[in-house]
Amino acid sequence: SLWFARLFIQIALFFLTFIIQIAAYNGYLDATAVNVGWVMVRDITNMFFVVMLLLIAFGTILGIEQYEWKKLIVKFVLAAIFVNLSRTIVGLFIDASQIVMNTFINGIVATAGGNLINMFNLNGIMRLKGNIAGQAITDPGIFTASVAAVVFSGMVMMTLGIFVFMLAARLVRLWVLIVLSPLAFVLSVVPLTQKYA
Repeated sequence: SLWFARLFIQIALFFLTFIIQIAAYNGYLDATAVNVGWVMVRDITNMFFVVMLLLIAFGTILGIEQYEWKKLIVKFVLAAIFVNLSRTIVGLFIDASQIVMNTFINGIVATAGGNLINMFNLNGIMRLKGNIAGQAITDPGIFTASVAAVVFSGMVMMTLGIFVFMLAARLVRLWVLIVLSPLAFVLSVVPLTQKYA
């Protein structure tokens, strides 16, 4: 059973190095999927401005107060500017959050593996194998220590695996938000679509 504990610790250390790499990633705006997707969404969004101009025109002609040009023209012009600058605006927010993330990452990069082993006392699990090599596994103390070592190292591995999943999901969410950012600005113009913005 100590073989499983050692395997779980090695996987946990692999997860830790993966966490550091994902958290330090800063190529959100340069990713190919973001570049292609954002340009497509921006171009489609720019086509919506024609529809919005028609809505504003008909609203003004029909006297619908919410759609009169006096109320919507400033939002319309600002949205036209922000849609085409949306990738840069979102990039500024991501860079600000990455400053905080990199502060923590730089703090653990140098001694990440050693700190993990010392923090959870995993070196005690590694030494356990040498201490019980000549003793029988039927001894209740040795069996209990072996089971506890497997359970504890498995919990550390699962916790770090969850962190890897959370950071990978954050990476994908930020890519999607960058791609869809032009829609946030264009949907805020017309009262009918403001709730989706």
